[in-house]
Amino acid sequence: MKVEQPTQLRRQTPEEPATLIGEGSPKHPISPLAAEALSLLPRRSDCAVARCPVTIDIFGGAADFAGSLVLLTPLADHACVAGECHDGGTLTVRSAARNGGERLSIDLRMESLFPGGAVVDAVRGRALVGEHADAVLTAMIGAVVEGVRSGIVAPVPGGLILGAAESDRGGPCGGRLAAVAGATILAMSRIQGGVGSREEIAAACHRVVTDWLAFPIGSSSAGAVLCGKSGSVVALRGEPCKPVDTIPLPDGLSVVGVQGGAFDSDWSARCMQVRAASVMGRVLIDRIVTHEDGEPLGSNGALSRVSVGDYVARFRDRLPTKLRGRDYLDKFGPLDDVLAVIAENTVYKVRSRTEHHIYEHARAVEFAEGMRSPRDGDRGLWTKKLAELCAASHWSYGQRCALGSVETDLLVRLLRESRLRQVVHGAKVSGQGCGGLVCVLMKDDADSKEAARSVLGAYEERSGRRARWIPAAPAGSAAVGAELIRS
Repeated sequence: MKVEQPTQLRRQTPEEPATLIGEGSPKHPISPLAAEALSLLPRRSDCAVARCPVTIDIFGGAADFAGSLVLLTPLADHACVAGECHDGGTLTVRSAARNGGERLSIDLRMESLFPGGAVVDAVRGRALVGEHADAVLTAMIGAVVEGVRSGIVAPVPGGLILGAAESDRGGPCGGRLAAVAGATILAMSRIQGGVGSREEIAAACHRVVTDWLAFPIGSSSAGAVLCGKSGSVVALRGEPCKPVDTIPLPDGLSVVGVQGGAFDSDWSARCMQVRAASVMGRVLIDRIVTHEDGEPLGSNGALSRVSVGDYVARFRDRLPTKLRGRDYLDKFGPLDDVLAVIAENTVYKVRSRTEHHIYEHARAVEFAEGMRSPRDGDRGLWTKKLAELCAASHWSYGQRCALGSVETDLLVRLLRESRLRQVVHGAKVSGQGCGGLVCVLMKDDADSKEAARSVLGAYEERSGRRARWIPAAPAGSAAVGAELIRS
């Protein structure tokens, strides 16, 4: 699928707001966030601005590397990146001021990123950026490099200035940084007049988040920022990212996010341990199958190929509950996953981590099938099933993977209060929200949303943290776009 050619923007006088000029369509203003990103550029030549949404995973978000079906939908939060070429021979990346502070900026020589026409690798690129550099600035620099590496965009012969503005300026998470990377590549592509396939751009964004920023998310989060549609759920298969379907949300159902204000600084390291343990489990299952059936699972031995029934009947009791890294390495050697490096002295909980990914894939499939089938006569059964699936996923993420948090547990309990049972159909922790984002499935009307939002005050009083309600992307909004502004 090719990125659609965007309509043009007409440049306005300083007193007149910038407006989007579409052929045969009335003018409408660009978003304040796009204007904020554009304000970070000198505006001496043609420039472009692009946007990508932050998505929330409903099911499967932490299991996409295991081949799980992943269901995501765009939220109102999004990132805008503006870009402009110049002749200075430098790459300058800027981000808008956050929380009353100053805007951030990094300058690098283009020749350091593309020495002799080559493309610097991520390890060297991170060293050039600096170990403690801002994640958003690193995401933009990584996106420039990975976009060129993929052939989506060409190296800029002179120099480039990029400015980023985000509606969410809280702690970092993989989905938010994937949105920044995606918007960066789209803006560069628009400046050059080129296009890249959705899959190519998603793969480049995934490398930015994993290789440059060390967030152990799968490729579905990067893919979803490019194909999300308001009012719909995007179904993708992870590793590699393969869009499967876009399923409209049933009438009267809305997906929102609640950010509890708690970002786990150890989240990435804990996720990598979970990933390593589950890959160990996949290898052990693959060896059992090969020994007994004469051939491996196939498809890289993806855990999603193992049904819940087969797992319980055939594999569960044969997997170790715990296994020290040194013992695994002595018998089987290192894993074939760069984000699942085994530490010799770490004890890995193989069985519980493995079964989370198998069960989570099954939950995602059941939810997707339920959305596709008619429910006019069984609305009560459908909403009951939503609650059960969300409760099981939330429990599994926290107990089988130990990736939950006190804050998200509290938020989910409050949202499941008896007085909200006719309003909230399900609440669970997001699999890619750095431990602090809750996904809420609820009735899509103003009174219901007001009732659900009322729990935020109780949460803040009991947790001492400020919560933020993140609505779904507005109906009919363009989730992804890139526009050219003529000088």
